[in-house]
Amino acid sequence: MSKKPLKKSELKKDIQWRTKKRNKKVLINPEYHVIICEGTKTEPNYFEGLKNEINGRFKNRIELKILPTGKGRREALSEAKRIVSKSVNHIGYVWIVYDKDDFPKDEFDNVVFMCKSINKNNDKIDDDELKTYYNVLWSNECIEFWFLLHFIDLKSDISRNEYIDKINEQFKNNELKEEYKKNLDNIYEILRTRLEYAKSRAKDIIKENKNSSPSNIKPGTTVYKIFDKLEDYLE
Repeated sequence: MSKKPLKKSELKKDIQWRTKKRNKKVLINPEYHVIICEGTKTEPNYFEGLKNEINGRFKNRIELKILPTGKGRREALSEAKRIVSKSVNHIGYVWIVYDKDDFPKDEFDNVVFMCKSINKNNDKIDDDELKTYYNVLWSNECIEFWFLLHFIDLKSDISRNEYIDKINEQFKNNELKEEYKKNLDNIYEILRTRLEYAKSRAKDIIKENKNSSPSNIKPGTTVYKIFDKLEDYLE
């Protein structure tokens, strides 16, 4: 049987750092996480890199699931709940990844609001082992906006094709030998050293639009949230 993660009360006491001999600092294991991608190549390739980085230090803490093509945003949340219910480990956090694309505003926004409602109800439960927090890592218009924020601070709306052109322009400006395309399998590794720039820029946009619904924040993204949650476990 798999070892269950620490309860929240215990985690708060231990998360700071435990000290081994010679004052070597070692983190406890993070909770179990599941990342569910609506895209079939670009997003899975990117988050595969994050999964490998975490699991390389803390074995099997992150699972990556890819939804069947054509699933809507509501189906993504339903699939997430199914995965949680069948897992042999207690999954503390679910991350649902999707883009705005051509989906209706209501469908794009409602899953975000539904997840917030679930998480609010979690706060009323005393037993941490019954809690699973659901979060949406949305991008409006597409995840390439998150990629581009690793290089520049962009706040104007552009087309999806323009994102690819601008990313390649930045690759060239920064003397990167790769050419960006939708199925680039090492995109996480290429962008990793610039992560803090992307996080800061993405947060500023959300802060400036804090009273707007996700569908009206264009461009915008909340991909940074998973990195904030797991920052203590990243190299």
